[in-house]
Amino acid sequence: MPWEQYTPAETAASTPSTPLSDVILTPFNAAVVPAGRKVCITDIQVTRKVTATATITLRKVKSDGSQFAIFEALELGPSGQTSILQRSGIIVLEPGDKLVASQGTAGAINVIISGSVVT
Repeated sequence: MPWEQYTPAETAASTPSTPLSDVILTPFNAAVVPAGRKVCITDIQVTRKVTATATITLRKVKSDGSQFAIFEALELGPSGQTSILQRSGIIVLEPGDKLVASQGTAGAINVIISGSVVT
C-alpha cells in the first residue's frame, strides 16, 4: 500500500450566503475536491456574529449529486445563548465532492472548517 500524506490545513473559512451556495476549499481555491486528493474534515466551528437568532445549513454534496446534511437549518440562539457551535468528527470529501452552505440572515454567521488534505 502506498503512503498517503496528510497536510493539516484550514480547509475553508467563510460567511455563507443566504441562498445555498458552494464553499470554497482554501487549499484548492475551488469548491470541488480535485482528482488525486481527499479532504478529511475534523473540526467545524460556527460562530453567530449578531445578537438575534441565526440559522446555518451545511451539506456535503457527493460527486453523484447525493447530499448529506452536516447541519440542516440549525439554529444558534439569541444573545445570552449559544453563539459558538463546534462539531468534531471526520467527514471525508472524495474527488468530485464539495460542501454547500447557507444562512438565514446575511452576515449573521461565520464558519471555519479545519482538517487535512490527503495526497
